Amino acid sequence: MQHRQTLRVRLVGLIMVAAAAALTAADAALPVLTSGRYYTPARIAAGLENVRRFDWAREQRERILNRGDAIRYYLGPEVTAARDYAALADDDLWLLQPDASIPRTYDLKENGAVCPVHGEEVRKVNVWCPWSIDPIGHPYQIRCPLGGEWYPSNAYHRGDRTSGAFPDDGTGCVYQGQRYHFLKEYAAMVYGSVVVPTLSSLSQAYLLTGDAAYAYKGALLMVRLATQYPNYGWDGTSFASLENRFERTYLGPWNNEHPYYRGKKGGLVHDLIWENIHLERLALAYDALRETIRGDARLLAYVQGKGVPVSNGEELRAYVEDYILRAGAQAILAGHLRGNEGHHQTAAMAVALALDDLSDRHPNSLDLVDWVYHGHGATASILITAATRARTTTASSSASCAWRGWPSACGRAIPRC
Repeated sequence: MQHRQTLRVRLVGLIMVAAAAALTAADAALPVLTSGRYYTPARIAAGLENVRRFDWAREQRERILNRGDAIRYYLGPEVTAARDYAALADDDLWLLQPDASIPRTYDLKENGAVCPVHGEEVRKVNVWCPWSIDPIGHPYQIRCPLGGEWYPSNAYHRGDRTSGAFPDDGTGCVYQGQRYHFLKEYAAMVYGSVVVPTLSSLSQAYLLTGDAAYAYKGALLMVRLATQYPNYGWDGTSFASLENRFERTYLGPWNNEHPYYRGKKGGLVHDLIWENIHLERLALAYDALRETIRGDARLLAYVQGKGVPVSNGEELRAYVEDYILRAGAQAILAGHLRGNEGHHQTAAMAVALALDDLSDRHPNSLDLVDWVYHGHGATASILITAATRARTTTASSSASCAWRGWPSACGRAIPRC
């Protein structure tokens, strides 16, 4: 195996077919990604042909650019309407991802899914997450499904921590002796249902239209996420000089022990299961945006003004790669991310592909591929001994569906070194 050659990984079924970029005759020139690992010229050209020939591909294009998916729960939407988020001012888009010092969970015995006005009646809408959010119209607020009122009453994102009857400074709102966690709910919802889907939309919109404005906005949001993305420290890696962000992890405020689900550990922005889904999408978005992150002078000037410690575009690219992808890789290898069978393996392969790192630095792409097949990912063993329908009875029906689709994605992930 010649480790210095470029790693290529075939990932079948990793994302919806719409992720392959395409153009109509009225669109701008097709972007050429010289460093794309997933978004190769052949894949982009195939997308172009799909949109030219098929109604379903044009429908997916419309979904990505203009319609998006309904915002709901803590995850679920795959894309937002790219044009809506590209139209945001840079400062507003920067704040779309909340500061990760705001926890994304809490002890659910402490007024989980309870409204200060309507009490537990909101649980008739959803026992876990009855709220809705509108990050463009009502940033940093959640909406009660019964009365339509928005919480908290302060504009946290503008530096206001105390205004109104229901202020929340990130630690919760105390009202009539009870604590309500408005901002924690918002931070959990907006990451999984808006931030990650928006990165998918903006990156794909760039490939769909050739409009560099989408790439700029997507790169800006990805840099913002890199400034907030948690990690478990870098002991035993080649990146010991990077910032330790353990306190920002999903359970960092409780020393990696869930305050309600005793024994549950791990996670990054979301918990140890859901983050695998997000990490896969982040890796593919990075693959589409890598060249903009490295080469856009306006982006570099903007993020330097926000205090990102880089002096040039290559350092900015490395900053994003290390603080998102390499942090995700380290979390997978250390066992801090574990989903239903197939989730963590597919996330690991997507990160390996996007990193395309066969150097002597660790963790790298080869570490991830080896882990997937011969380490705790156990793909080699599973494909031989456990790929039967009966194997899926250990998980829920929805998770089992995900598992059944995994062998086509991960089982065909073949490194050519």
